[in-house]
Amino acid sequence: MMQPYEKRDELKNFYLEDSFVLGFTTDKNRLVIFLEAILLDSHESYTPHQLDELGRCWSTIALIFNGLSEFYVEKETYQVGFDKRNLPDFGSIDALTFNGNHYKVIGDWGVMRFIAESIEIKFV
Repeated sequence: MMQPYEKRDELKNFYLEDSFVLGFTTDKNRLVIFLEAILLDSHESYTPHQLDELGRCWSTIALIFNGLSEFYVEKETYQVGFDKRNLPDFGSIDALTFNGNHYKVIGDWGVMRFIAESIEIKFV
């Protein structure tokens, strides 16, 4: 049974559904999703003085899935847009679920399914 990303310790302090996907990279061993992510107030890097007009704290991160295998993309039809800073805009993550090391990521760009050995977050 697939579980929501909030159940993973690495992701429990982020809110991904309103975050902006800035891009992706893949190679034979990893998937990296670059995000302008929302930090929850439970995150150690959350800073109240950096809140936007809706009370959200943002940070640019690389969401890294290491030990990647069995990577598939379905419905890859999204046309990349650009935000007001002229950065690529791939929309947001609508859902990220997992069962053990099996993952499913859904967004405007399509659906990604894959196996990953570990997750890593890097602030960029």
